[in-house]
Amino acid sequence: MRRLAAAFMILVLPAVAAAQGAEESIAKAITAYENLEVERALNLFQQVVSPTSPFPVTEAQRVIAYKYMGAALATLGKADSAVTFFQAAIARDPFTDLDPTKFIDKERAAFEAARKSVFRVAVRVDRDSIVAGSNKLIVFHAVTTHTGQLKVSLVRTDGVAVDGQPPIIPLFTAEDVDGVRDVPWNATFAGNSIAPGFYDLVVAGQSTLDRSKSNFRPDSTRVSVEIRWVHEPLEDSLRVLRPDELLPTVAPASVAWTDLAKGFAVAAAAYGFSSALGNASKVNGTVGSGVIAAGAGAVVGLASFISRTNNRAIPENVTENARRQAAWNQENDNRVARNRARLDAKTFLLIPTLGAGR
Repeated sequence: MRRLAAAFMILVLPAVAAAQGAEESIAKAITAYENLEVERALNLFQQVVSPTSPFPVTEAQRVIAYKYMGAALATLGKADSAVTFFQAAIARDPFTDLDPTKFIDKERAAFEAARKSVFRVAVRVDRDSIVAGSNKLIVFHAVTTHTGQLKVSLVRTDGVAVDGQPPIIPLFTAEDVDGVRDVPWNATFAGNSIAPGFYDLVVAGQSTLDRSKSNFRPDSTRVSVEIRWVHEPLEDSLRVLRPDELLPTVAPASVAWTDLAKGFAVAAAAYGFSSALGNASKVNGTVGSGVIAAGAGAVVGLASFISRTNNRAIPENVTENARRQAAWNQENDNRVARNRARLDAKTFLLIPTLGAGR
């Protein structure tokens, strides 16, 4: 444990301290700028973006530094230099803007000149998951640095059509976009839910000011995202009833022979019993009655044999099996209805993946 703690202090803490150092330097420079110590703020920002800076500087921190350096230079009356630094900020992040409550007219004028001198597009997706239910909209934020055509599309990274949906799905097209444009989307295409998978959110644009200028050439960028649909677990359909879960609906052929055998057995027993009584009592009428009883037993057995042979169905079992099957089918229908309700209530997740962006 002590070795792990020591390794953490050696490897991690210096990087954290360096990141904090850059953040603190930027915070001090912004404070100086807001206190109208413009030249001091400019020097502090120059130290942050200098190649000899002891601190690692993120792209976002560099954008902040360039933006404030442009503002400081504009305040000092160096408009051309201000435009250059504003261009550097805008090129790295086209969403860069100046808050009119914090920056004066002179600074905003230089910034607008920078925006009109370079054409860039971008699209923004929050780093956290974007969630939308069936009745909500996803909103992407696209931007052009000045007036231009803008097109936003969703492109499957595998280039494969899925569920009848093409690999390239258009989301938004406009001719004259200047600045930020919100692009609402209900996570569907042609009325069907968008297929899950990995996509690139692609934004492409072309300046409409003066296409002959080299810095007005078409621009595009993309953000990699993963699309998921999340819902409660679905229930499996019930299997088909097994034969051993149903009652037999047809009597076996042996039953007819059993009934026939029973009939003849009864006949034989009746005749034998009556014969024994007749011999003992010497009464011929007893034997005659036995013959009649034996004949009746044989007839009943033969009739049962014929009936069982011609109609082996068991009606009560057929009725019970129909009841069981209906209950089974009803439960399956209930499961289908519950699954459909869960799918209708599903939630859409759009997750920006690592490395997303220009």
